Amino acid sequence: MLMKCHRSIPLAITVMFFALPVASADWSTPSATQSVSAPKADPSVPADLRDTVVDATVKGFLLYRNDTASAIASDTMVDSGALKEVAHPTGWLTNSEDAAGDLWSVAFTEDKDGKPYAFADATVQFVDGKPRVSFHRNKPARPIAGTEAIEVQVRDLAMKVNVLRCAPQYNQAVMLWQEHGNLFANVDLLPARTDADTYYLGGFHELRYTLKGDAPPSHFAQTKSCITVTKEPANSVAMVVTHLTSPTPTQFHVFMSLSYHKTIYVLTTQNHLKWAVEAGHIRIVKEDKS
Repeated sequence: MLMKCHRSIPLAITVMFFALPVASADWSTPSATQSVSAPKADPSVPADLRDTVVDATVKGFLLYRNDTASAIASDTMVDSGALKEVAHPTGWLTNSEDAAGDLWSVAFTEDKDGKPYAFADATVQFVDGKPRVSFHRNKPARPIAGTEAIEVQVRDLAMKVNVLRCAPQYNQAVMLWQEHGNLFANVDLLPARTDADTYYLGGFHELRYTLKGDAPPSHFAQTKSCITVTKEPANSVAMVVTHLTSPTPTQFHVFMSLSYHKTIYVLTTQNHLKWAVEAGHIRIVKEDKS
């Protein structure tokens, strides 16, 4: 599937703050945290790296479903004409509504007098891998509160961060996590792929915000430079990349394999291992000595 830039919905960024309130958030709701049943790591993966590989597999799958749901809902919203009636659109929020990652809600946001509202809502359900979308225009616009308010805040902060950008436009995916009793918001920044002949292998970022205090976010950059493949032969089934920034493939490699419908072969320079990421699954490549 060609992952479009979600029909170029503009982000009108207003004044933001690092102090992120969590007292009003209800973390007991299904949409409060992203979750999916954890797979088992491939037996070829070294034991000390299996937890990291499982984490990348789960997050990459959720990221792909998040981005796909966002794109489908955005197309539906724009086609409805709803965007023409909004003075200050600010983007979208996409959240998983079930443990399997099959049902997603998408809220399209706007700014009114400095406060966020949802001018439309959509749901995207994946049935046997195929999406079904429903869309509703909110009249009047729905006030944004609770976990959605946190997501708006971190989304807009992340979209302003000065990081390596390898595409003219970027998409975002916000995911709220609870780990060891601590609350985090991850914002993944994704190069917007608008051309079927362009494959971005660099310029992906994850910003993690701690939802207490005023500490700046941690930042993981997938690459140290832009890596872009253009005019890839239509019959090619794989791409090969050298990876410098982690000892295993990441959620972004998983996302690429699902989004580009190609196997991503990864050489991790930290441990000199060769990996294959195929349809979202990560395994070690065993060399054929013959």
